Amino acid sequence: MSSPGYKISTLVFIRDIEGRLLLIKRGKSPNKDLWSPIGGKLEMDSGESPFECAIRETREEIELELTEKDLHLFAVISEKSYEGGSHWLMFLFDCKKRIKTLPERMSEGEFGLFFRADIGKLSIPDTDRTTIWKYWDEFSEGGQVVARADCSASKLVFKEEQIIRRMDSQNEKILDIFRSTGALLEGHFILRSGLHSAKFFQCARVCEHMDRVSELVSMLLKKISGIKFDTVLSPAMGGLVLGQETARQSGARFIFAEKSDGKLELRRNFKVAKGEKFLIVEDVITRGGRVSECIDIIKKEGGIPVAAAVLVDRSDGAARFEIPHVSLLDFSFPTYPADSIPEELAAIPAVHPGS
Repeated sequence: MSSPGYKISTLVFIRDIEGRLLLIKRGKSPNKDLWSPIGGKLEMDSGESPFECAIRETREEIELELTEKDLHLFAVISEKSYEGGSHWLMFLFDCKKRIKTLPERMSEGEFGLFFRADIGKLSIPDTDRTTIWKYWDEFSEGGQVVARADCSASKLVFKEEQIIRRMDSQNEKILDIFRSTGALLEGHFILRSGLHSAKFFQCARVCEHMDRVSELVSMLLKKISGIKFDTVLSPAMGGLVLGQETARQSGARFIFAEKSDGKLELRRNFKVAKGEKFLIVEDVITRGGRVSECIDIIKKEGGIPVAAAVLVDRSDGAARFEIPHVSLLDFSFPTYPADSIPEELAAIPAVHPGS
């Protein structure tokens, strides 16, 4: 009995400047009429490597030029008897270079740009739905997973063979601080933005330990060493301790904004001098709404917002401001609108972690 053969391919996960992911609705098998990342089969006769294949396929499909440094190999997955036919070995790459516009339709199919939370609503391959996107969520920013899928039975059987978690030393140090203080929570959370997530940074737990706060703020200040400011403004409550410590270490004045009728405003007779330069300090941003409100407050009062410094940016590049902003840790967990929560997350009672 002849073997169905073994094929090797690459998938390349590419985002645009708004953080949306580029998918193609394939016009040919495999995965005909299904949405998936771009990619294709290795040219094995020429001895093409997986990285060379990813670069070539990206150039051919969307005319984007890449080098090996633009790619992070985050998963290697073998599929046995996919669609009852060939075995596949797939190399999955995250692309660090962003695109600006939607590529034009090509012979292989049509393109679309989708936010991560919306991809589960699309017609996508079963293995993509159950495993591949899960691995992109977990390993696209660092590390690698090797796994295998047996598609020959009535029910998909999946096994992780090796997981390597990698992160630069400073990020690992920051995460260790969050873990050791109980600030990195897992469950079902409704974020300040109204989105839902399985993970949450409860920065207030870090702020129980002023030695750790001092350590984090010291690292944050190094990232804005060239920015001059007179005063630190933080939104209450999350940014209070961090903002005050930032002001202490930098020798600046400190004030805060607080909610009144659902909007941030200055109270307690805080004053802003005309031309006074402000650094905005916040704990966590998902959409960046409170930072934007602080910018508006400063401008309305005659001050000058010069920059924003954030402990954790979980917006995946979506949060943008009219002033420069830096974050100590960019770490984006998947978030979901209330009407698009995955079943496994919906089964867990939701809580407002800030309450």
